[in-house]
Parts: sequence; structure tokens; C-alpha cells
Amino acid sequence: MTKLLFQSIYKEKNVNKNHFKMLLSRKTLTGIFHLFTKYIPAYLYANSKNNSERIWLISERRDEARDNGYWLFRYIRENCPNQKVFYALDASSVDYEKISQLGNEINWGSFKHYVCYFLASSLISTGFDMCAPDLYASIFMKRVLPARGKKIFLQHGITKDFMHSATKEKMHASLLVCGGYPEYKFISDNFGYQDNEVQYLGFPRYDSLQCKEGCYQIIYMPTWRTWLSERNFKDTGYYKTICSFLQNRELQLLLRNSNMTLVYFLHPHIKKYKKYFEGISSVEIKVCNNDDYDLQELMKESELLITDYSSVYFDFAYMGKPVIYYQFDYEEYRKKQYQEGYFSYKRDGFGPIVHKEDALIESLKHYSDLGWKNEEPFISRGNNFFRYRDTDNCKRTYEAIMRIEDENE
Repeated sequence: MTKLLFQSIYKEKNVNKNHFKMLLSRKTLTGIFHLFTKYIPAYLYANSKNNSERIWLISERRDEARDNGYWLFRYIRENCPNQKVFYALDASSVDYEKISQLGNEINWGSFKHYVCYFLASSLISTGFDMCAPDLYASIFMKRVLPARGKKIFLQHGITKDFMHSATKEKMHASLLVCGGYPEYKFISDNFGYQDNEVQYLGFPRYDSLQCKEGCYQIIYMPTWRTWLSERNFKDTGYYKTICSFLQNRELQLLLRNSNMTLVYFLHPHIKKYKKYFEGISSVEIKVCNNDDYDLQELMKESELLITDYSSVYFDFAYMGKPVIYYQFDYEEYRKKQYQEGYFSYKRDGFGPIVHKEDALIESLKHYSDLGWKNEEPFISRGNNFFRYRDTDNCKRTYEAIMRIEDENE
């Protein structure tokens, strides 16, 4: 078994002299521990059962239940009582109670989670881990002791750039759910999937994405940067640019005169950096992360979104609300993180693009004069991107998974 383990690691990670530090990391060693204490015993137990049931396992981030996975799970529990479906979530999560109220909750990383992972006929997730209790353990052994379930990739956000990690070669998904029609065409043509493996069904979370009026709130949500680290975070242009904007006196005056609040929402990947912004909070400016707010509720309550490249702007466009793109490091982002895909901000974007702080302030003043309403051509661009604007996204997704399972019986 040990020999098979290291052969699998070699094939998956292409190990050479420079990779042994990775092999000795805490996450890797934890994965190896879970491999022998939970993964292999659960695999043997699950495969000793004569199981022909359709068991579905759904997950998102291990500490959250707020995204496409949650809304699909809720739909199934409330509308399809005969479907045996479970939701994996860390028991310490603030969302655990709402999952337990729906029933069939599983504590993330428990032995039950591992067993369900191997029993499931469909593994349904918004993340690339595809419900795996321990990502490293599943990577090590996926060639030797793989899960049997079909992989259903719900996505977290709409794909706008080419992502090799989401291709058929890497994901091996039986279904990839798209939230917009141009996204569907792009992935179908470029990610290596066969007919009907990519489908435009609409995101399950869009079923509840309706505007809440009269909240007088702006949300600022730049995405994370792969090159950021806590060691030098305060010295980066990313940190300094955000701080400068949040402390801009014209911004504070505009908010005060408009009776508006601006919420700076840290991306989940950098939420631990919230402490570096603590001195910026004021009556008009709030600094928060996903421990403080449910992002979907926050978006529904906000009048306008400021972002850079975060796919959250698709959710705003779906609701018909105005967006401003503050892209202060466009060339660096394209070079270090993602190259541009089918979505051109100039041609397809749902709002104006600005690169400097003073231009951002002027754009905010413009929307203030409009009463925080959207305008053309951005309204038409949103209408063209989203062909589904109903409350049947969960239903379509559920039926698509059922068809996949029917075809494989």
C-alpha cells in the first residue's frame, strides 16, 4: 500500500527534488494520516456494502452553506423527498444549524463523510475538491481507490477566463453547470467536454437573487491575488490602493451626503487579513468578511457594486444593478493570475472601467446623480448574457443530474 501511495503521489504531483518540501507540508502529512485512519477504512467499508441506492453528496467550502450547493440541497430536501441527499459541512460553521434543520447533515471530515463520499452515486460541489473530506488524501489515491460517484460541478462563480483546472482533463466532470449563455458556449468550445456534459441551466442560487430596496449601501469587493502573502501584505500595491480609496475624503463626503454606507468585503481567500484594515472602519465605511455577512444577502441589499475582476459582478448584472470595475493593476493581474477569456470588459462589461482612484470617485458621483440606477448599454448587456431570469434554476439542475444517473443505469 505504501508503494502504491508514493507511486500515486509521483504521478499526480510529478515529484522531483523541488517538490519534497511540498510532500512534507502539514496539509500533506495530515492527508497521509487521514488516508490510513479514515480514507482506506471507509473505502473498504463502503465497498463491502451491496449498495444500489442513489445517494447524493453536496458540499461547498467546508465552513459555508450559502452558495449553489446550499440552494440545490434546500430545493431537493423541500421538493424531492424521495431523493437521498446529504450535505457535508464543518460542525463549527455558523451555517450548520440551517443545514441541520433541513436534515441529512454530515460533519465535514467525519468517518460518515468518508463513507458517504464512497457510497455516493453523484458528488455535487461548487469547488474543485468535489466533496472530498481531505483533498490531499483523495489526490493521492484517486488512481488506486477512487470514489465511484459522477462529478457534478456547480461552480462558485461564472467562468469568464480559461481555467485549466476546470477542463475535462482535470475535472473529469459528468456535468458542468453554467450560469450564463456566453459562458456555456465558451466552456463547451474550449474545455474538452462532450455533448451535454456542459449545460446552461442557471445557477441554483439565482432562484433567490431578488433585489431588496431602500438599503442605501454600496459593496466594494475586489478579488484576491494569487501572489499575496501575509508576510508582505501591507507593502503591496493591492493593500495600499484599497486603503487609499477607503480613506478618500471625497468618498466619505459623498457617502455622508447620500446617506449611504460602503461595505468593503474581503474575498474569502484573504479574510484573515481583515485585521490590517481595522483602523479604517467608520460610520460610512464597514470592513467585513464572510464571517460577518452572508454575501448573497449583502448583494441583494446593496445598490451598487465596485469590483475589479471578481465574478460577483455577474450576480449584480443578473439583478440589473450598476457595477463599476476598478482595475488598478490590470496588466499585473493578467500576467500573474488569469489571461482574458471570452469576456471583454470593454466590449461585454456591465459597467464603466476605471484605473485611477479619482476616476472611481467621479464614476460614483455619476451614479449618485442617477439615483444609483443602471443605464445603457449595461442593461442590454446583462439581458443578453442571462437568457434565464426565472426561479427554475434548481429544478433544471436537479432534473439534469437525474438524467445523467438514468443514462448510466
